[in-house]
Amino acid sequence: MLAPRLQVWCCLLLTLAACADKQPKPIVVSAAGLPSYAIGYADRLNAETILLIADKRQATEQWQKLSARTGELKPGADPAAVLAVVQQADHAGRTEAFARANEQGRSLHAFWEEERGPITARAKSAAQKQLTEGNCGACSQLDLSATLGYAVGAGIDKQLEKRLRAANEAYRTIEYNEGRIGAANVWTVQKLADDIALTSYQVNIALPRARDRIDALLAEQGDVDATLVRAIEWERSHLAASRSAVDKRNGQERLALLEKSRAAMPGAVAGAQAARKDLDPQIETLRERYAENLEALESNLKAQQARAAQ
Repeated sequence: MLAPRLQVWCCLLLTLAACADKQPKPIVVSAAGLPSYAIGYADRLNAETILLIADKRQATEQWQKLSARTGELKPGADPAAVLAVVQQADHAGRTEAFARANEQGRSLHAFWEEERGPITARAKSAAQKQLTEGNCGACSQLDLSATLGYAVGAGIDKQLEKRLRAANEAYRTIEYNEGRIGAANVWTVQKLADDIALTSYQVNIALPRARDRIDALLAEQGDVDATLVRAIEWERSHLAASRSAVDKRNGQERLALLEKSRAAMPGAVAGAQAARKDLDPQIETLRERYAENLEALESNLKAQQARAAQ
């Protein structure tokens, strides 16, 4: 009886595997041959390198603090509830949902930092128009740039924090057990959940992914450089044949940008290579140190739980 069923299951699995092989796969080609991509290559490589270094530094700072975190709690917190928060925050940091929320937030932050000026200027212009048309007198002359920029930035930070915490199951536990944790400890436990989830994400997901992105960019170096060389040669040829003043001015601006982009490549590549050196053993060490200090924190909470039960 068992053998026929096993045969049916084997046939089903083979059929599913065959169908999977026939499914359309993503078709992705390199953009390294495009001048528009090559122009921003050094900036992208620098940004990835800065992010990698920042994650390593922050992860190191966080694991060093973990084992002492229970000392920040005020009397009255149920160690069993805090232990559940700690374990769930660690698990959350290793989930794709948390990684996706974090990476979306980082992308939005990067976009905001790059485009803060134009966005704030548009918002200021719209607000100024309303003040002028509303005949508010002297208030129509107020410079709202700083206020609007701060308000938008703070609003983005707050909403991103909500999204990140929504991907961290520890926050549901904190909400359901606020009485056991104690009102005086809620903020401390929330901060603990944030730090653990972030550190778990950094050592388990963010750093390996950053390494892979840097490796992919470094692999494009030769093609990008060749693209910039061709674009510079073409632009010089085009500039020599330009007749109008507008064409010459535009050509000179494009040529200057191409040359600046190529000149920035060696420094960006050297910085990325330096950050990439010995990165794999560094990630393993960070994971080990984080796990050790997380275990020490959990052991401390379990000991408190045992003493409370006596």
